[in-house]
Amino acid sequence: MMGPIQRKLLWFAMLFLLTGLTGPTRAQTPVGDCKVGSRAAATGFWTWQPDIRVVVYVLQNDFSEEEISSLKAPIELWDAVSEATESNVRLTYAGTTPTALECENCLTIRRGNVHNEKTRHGSEIRAFGINGTRVIHHASIVIDPRMKTSALLKSAVAHELGHSFGLQDCYDCKDGSTAMVKFGGFSFSNGVEGPTGCDVTQVRKAYVELKKRSRPVVVQVVQEDEGEEPVLDDTPLVVPKPQRP
Repeated sequence: MMGPIQRKLLWFAMLFLLTGLTGPTRAQTPVGDCKVGSRAAATGFWTWQPDIRVVVYVLQNDFSEEEISSLKAPIELWDAVSEATESNVRLTYAGTTPTALECENCLTIRRGNVHNEKTRHGSEIRAFGINGTRVIHHASIVIDPRMKTSALLKSAVAHELGHSFGLQDCYDCKDGSTAMVKFGGFSFSNGVEGPTGCDVTQVRKAYVELKKRSRPVVVQVVQEDEGEEPVLDDTPLVVPKPQRP
Protein backbone atom coordinates (compact mmCIF):
# COMPACT_ATOMS: atom_id res chain seq x y z
CA MET A 1 0.00 0.00 0.00
CA MET A 2 1.30 3.45 -0.92
CA GLY A 3 2.06 5.95 1.80
CA PRO A 4 1.24 9.69 1.71
CA ILE A 5 4.45 10.71 -0.08
CA GLN A 6 4.03 8.05 -2.76
CA ARG A 7 0.40 9.10 -3.33
CA LYS A 8 1.42 12.74 -3.78
CA LEU A 9 4.19 11.86 -6.21
CA LEU A 10 1.81 9.68 -8.20
CA TRP A 11 -0.83 12.39 -8.32
CA PHE A 12 1.70 15.01 -9.43
CA ALA A 13 2.75 12.65 -12.22
CA MET A 14 -0.89 12.30 -13.27
CA LEU A 15 -1.40 16.06 -13.18
CA PHE A 16 1.71 16.52 -15.30
CA LEU A 17 0.16 14.36 -18.00
CA LEU A 18 -3.29 15.93 -17.66
CA THR A 19 -2.37 19.58 -17.44
CA GLY A 20 1.10 20.01 -18.90
CA LEU A 21 2.84 21.20 -15.77
CA THR A 22 6.01 23.11 -16.62
CA GLY A 23 7.14 23.51 -13.05
CA PRO A 24 6.59 21.86 -9.68
CA THR A 25 3.97 24.29 -8.40
CA ARG A 26 2.00 25.86 -11.24
CA ALA A 27 -0.41 24.19 -13.64
CA GLN A 28 -0.87 25.59 -17.13
CA THR A 29 -3.91 25.41 -19.41
CA PRO A 30 -4.93 21.75 -19.70
CA VAL A 31 -4.03 19.96 -22.90
CA GLY A 32 -7.45 18.28 -22.97
CA ASP A 33 -10.80 19.95 -23.52
CA CYS A 34 -12.11 21.23 -20.19
CA LYS A 35 -15.45 22.37 -21.51
CA VAL A 36 -17.88 23.10 -18.69
CA GLY A 37 -20.69 20.55 -18.64
CA SER A 38 -18.83 17.86 -20.54
CA ARG A 39 -15.40 17.52 -18.91
CA ALA A 40 -15.35 20.26 -16.30
CA ALA A 41 -17.59 21.38 -13.46
CA ALA A 42 -19.03 24.87 -13.34
CA THR A 43 -17.94 27.12 -10.49
CA GLY A 44 -20.14 29.04 -8.10
CA PHE A 45 -20.26 26.99 -4.93
CA TRP A 46 -18.91 28.02 -1.52
CA THR A 47 -15.14 28.38 -1.05
CA TRP A 48 -12.54 28.54 1.68
CA GLN A 49 -10.66 31.81 2.01
CA PRO A 50 -7.49 31.94 -0.09
CA ASP A 51 -4.11 31.42 1.56
CA ILE A 52 -5.31 29.59 4.67
CA ARG A 53 -4.82 26.19 6.26
CA VAL A 54 -7.91 24.02 6.74
CA VAL A 55 -7.61 21.57 9.62
CA VAL A 56 -9.49 18.32 8.96
CA TYR A 57 -10.85 16.02 11.67
CA VAL A 58 -12.77 12.74 11.61
CA LEU A 59 -15.59 12.20 14.10
CA GLN A 60 -14.48 9.71 16.71
CA ASN A 61 -15.91 6.19 16.40
CA ASP A 62 -17.58 6.93 13.03
CA PHE A 63 -14.85 5.26 10.95
CA SER A 64 -12.38 2.42 11.41
CA GLU A 65 -8.64 2.98 11.12
CA GLU A 66 -8.69 1.44 7.66
CA GLU A 67 -11.54 3.74 6.60
CA ILE A 68 -9.71 6.77 8.00
CA SER A 69 -6.73 5.86 5.82
CA SER A 70 -9.06 6.00 2.80
CA LEU A 71 -10.49 9.36 3.90
CA LYS A 72 -7.00 10.85 4.21
CA ALA A 73 -5.94 9.97 0.65
CA PRO A 74 -8.09 12.60 -1.18
CA ILE A 75 -7.23 15.17 1.49
CA GLU A 76 -3.56 14.73 0.63
CA LEU A 77 -4.26 14.88 -3.11
CA TRP A 78 -6.24 18.13 -2.87
CA ASP A 79 -3.54 19.58 -0.60
CA ALA A 80 -0.90 18.65 -3.18
CA VAL A 81 -2.46 20.97 -5.80
CA SER A 82 -2.93 23.99 -3.50
CA GLU A 83 -0.40 26.07 -5.43
CA ALA A 84 -1.43 24.79 -8.85
CA THR A 85 -5.02 25.94 -8.19
CA GLU A 86 -3.69 29.29 -6.92
CA SER A 87 -6.00 29.00 -3.93
CA ASN A 88 -3.03 28.29 -1.65
CA VAL A 89 -5.46 26.53 0.65
CA ARG A 90 -3.60 23.82 2.53
CA LEU A 91 -5.38 20.80 4.04
CA THR A 92 -4.02 19.11 7.15
CA TYR A 93 -5.45 16.00 8.78
CA ALA A 94 -5.35 16.46 12.57
CA GLY A 95 -6.91 13.24 13.91
CA THR A 96 -10.24 12.38 15.50
CA THR A 97 -12.60 14.56 17.50
CA PRO A 98 -15.45 13.58 19.88
CA THR A 99 -17.76 16.26 18.40
CA ALA A 100 -18.06 18.13 15.10
CA LEU A 101 -15.99 21.29 15.40
CA GLU A 102 -17.08 24.85 14.65
CA CYS A 103 -13.68 26.56 14.85
CA GLU A 104 -12.46 28.82 12.05
CA ASN A 105 -11.18 26.86 9.02
CA CYS A 106 -12.14 23.52 10.59
CA LEU A 107 -13.59 20.62 8.58
CA THR A 108 -15.12 17.56 10.24
CA ILE A 109 -15.80 14.31 8.36
CA ARG A 110 -18.56 12.21 9.91
CA ARG A 111 -21.26 9.65 9.23
CA GLY A 112 -24.91 10.55 8.71
CA ASN A 113 -28.01 9.37 6.87
CA VAL A 114 -28.01 11.62 3.80
CA HIS A 115 -29.25 9.29 1.07
CA ASN A 116 -31.60 10.88 -1.44
CA GLU A 117 -33.53 8.49 -3.69
CA LYS A 118 -33.85 11.06 -6.47
CA THR A 119 -30.23 12.17 -6.69
CA ARG A 120 -28.71 9.00 -5.19
CA HIS A 121 -26.39 11.12 -3.09
CA GLY A 122 -24.40 9.24 -0.48
CA SER A 123 -22.56 12.26 0.88
CA GLU A 124 -22.95 16.00 1.29
CA ILE A 125 -21.11 19.04 2.57
CA ARG A 126 -22.64 21.34 5.17
CA ALA A 127 -20.99 24.76 5.23
CA PHE A 128 -21.21 27.76 7.55
CA GLY A 129 -20.44 31.16 6.02
CA ILE A 130 -18.51 34.12 7.36
CA ASN A 131 -20.63 37.21 8.01
CA GLY A 132 -23.42 36.04 5.73
CA THR A 133 -21.07 35.37 2.78
CA ARG A 134 -20.33 32.19 0.83
CA VAL A 135 -16.79 32.14 2.20
CA ILE A 136 -16.58 29.12 4.50
CA HIS A 137 -15.92 29.55 8.22
CA HIS A 138 -16.26 25.84 9.06
CA ALA A 139 -17.87 22.81 7.46
CA SER A 140 -18.71 19.13 7.77
CA ILE A 141 -18.58 16.37 5.18
CA VAL A 142 -21.34 13.87 5.96
CA ILE A 143 -21.03 10.34 4.50
CA ASP A 144 -23.87 7.83 4.54
CA PRO A 145 -23.10 4.69 6.60
CA ARG A 146 -23.86 2.55 3.53
CA MET A 147 -20.80 3.95 1.75
CA LYS A 148 -18.25 1.47 3.05
CA THR A 149 -15.66 0.55 0.44
CA SER A 150 -12.33 2.33 0.19
CA ALA A 151 -13.09 3.50 -3.36
CA LEU A 152 -16.45 5.00 -2.34
CA LEU A 153 -14.98 6.80 0.67
CA LYS A 154 -12.11 8.26 -1.37
CA SER A 155 -14.40 9.44 -4.15
CA ALA A 156 -16.95 10.89 -1.70
CA VAL A 157 -14.35 12.99 0.11
CA ALA A 158 -12.70 14.08 -3.16
CA HIS A 159 -16.12 15.15 -4.48
CA GLU A 160 -17.17 17.09 -1.37
CA LEU A 161 -13.78 18.78 -1.10
CA GLY A 162 -14.31 19.89 -4.69
CA HIS A 163 -17.48 21.66 -3.54
CA SER A 164 -15.48 23.45 -0.83
CA PHE A 165 -13.20 24.83 -3.56
CA GLY A 166 -16.11 26.29 -5.52
CA LEU A 167 -17.01 23.42 -7.86
CA GLN A 168 -20.58 22.39 -8.64
CA ASP A 169 -21.85 18.92 -9.50
CA CYS A 170 -21.39 17.84 -13.12
CA TYR A 171 -23.59 14.80 -13.62
CA ASP A 172 -23.23 14.90 -17.41
CA CYS A 173 -19.46 15.18 -17.40
CA LYS A 174 -17.42 12.39 -18.96
CA ASP A 175 -16.40 9.69 -16.49
CA GLY A 176 -12.99 10.40 -15.01
CA SER A 177 -12.86 14.00 -16.20
CA THR A 178 -13.72 15.60 -12.84
CA ALA A 179 -14.25 14.62 -9.22
CA MET A 180 -17.71 16.17 -9.52
CA VAL A 181 -19.27 13.44 -11.70
CA LYS A 182 -22.12 11.35 -10.26
CA PHE A 183 -21.85 8.11 -8.31
CA GLY A 184 -23.39 4.73 -9.05
CA GLY A 185 -25.27 4.60 -5.77
CA PHE A 186 -23.71 2.73 -2.84
CA SER A 187 -22.14 0.03 -4.98
CA PHE A 188 -19.89 1.96 -7.37
CA SER A 189 -17.73 5.04 -6.89
CA ASN A 190 -17.29 7.62 -9.64
CA GLY A 191 -13.71 6.40 -10.06
CA VAL A 192 -12.10 9.75 -9.18
CA GLU A 193 -10.22 9.93 -5.89
CA GLY A 194 -8.70 13.40 -6.16
CA PRO A 195 -8.68 16.55 -8.31
CA THR A 196 -8.27 16.09 -12.06
CA GLY A 197 -6.53 18.47 -14.45
CA CYS A 198 -9.88 20.08 -15.27
CA ASP A 199 -10.66 20.44 -11.56
CA VAL A 200 -7.38 22.30 -11.06
CA THR A 201 -8.22 24.62 -13.94
CA GLN A 202 -11.74 25.35 -12.67
CA VAL A 203 -10.67 25.93 -9.07
CA ARG A 204 -8.03 28.35 -10.32
CA LYS A 205 -10.75 30.29 -12.17
CA ALA A 206 -12.96 30.28 -9.07
CA TYR A 207 -10.22 31.75 -6.90
CA VAL A 208 -9.20 34.35 -9.46
CA GLU A 209 -12.80 35.61 -9.36
CA LEU A 210 -12.97 35.34 -5.58
CA LYS A 211 -9.82 37.43 -5.14
CA LYS A 212 -11.14 40.06 -7.57
CA ARG A 213 -14.39 40.65 -5.71
CA SER A 214 -13.36 40.00 -2.13
CA ARG A 215 -11.74 42.19 0.46
CA PRO A 216 -9.84 40.56 3.33
CA VAL A 217 -12.41 38.81 5.51
CA VAL A 218 -12.71 39.87 9.14
CA VAL A 219 -14.45 37.20 11.16
CA GLN A 220 -16.97 38.73 13.56
CA VAL A 221 -19.77 36.21 13.81
CA VAL A 222 -21.05 33.33 11.76
CA GLN A 223 -24.47 34.56 10.67
CA GLU A 224 -27.44 32.52 9.56
CA ASP A 225 -27.78 32.00 5.83
CA GLU A 226 -30.97 30.93 4.09
CA GLY A 227 -29.15 27.98 2.59
CA GLU A 228 -30.15 28.50 -1.05
CA GLU A 229 -27.84 26.82 -3.50
CA PRO A 230 -26.21 27.93 -6.73
CA VAL A 231 -27.98 27.11 -9.96
CA LEU A 232 -27.38 23.62 -11.36
CA ASP A 233 -26.14 22.20 -8.06
CA ASP A 234 -28.43 20.14 -5.88
CA THR A 235 -26.01 19.05 -3.18
CA PRO A 236 -27.81 19.62 0.16
CA LEU A 237 -26.41 22.62 1.99
CA VAL A 238 -27.30 23.38 5.60
CA VAL A 239 -26.23 26.68 7.11
CA PRO A 240 -27.91 27.10 10.50
CA LYS A 241 -27.03 29.73 13.08
CA PRO A 242 -24.31 28.34 15.40
CA GLN A 243 -25.42 27.42 18.89
CA ARG A 244 -24.10 29.51 21.70
CA PRO A 245 -22.91 27.86 24.93
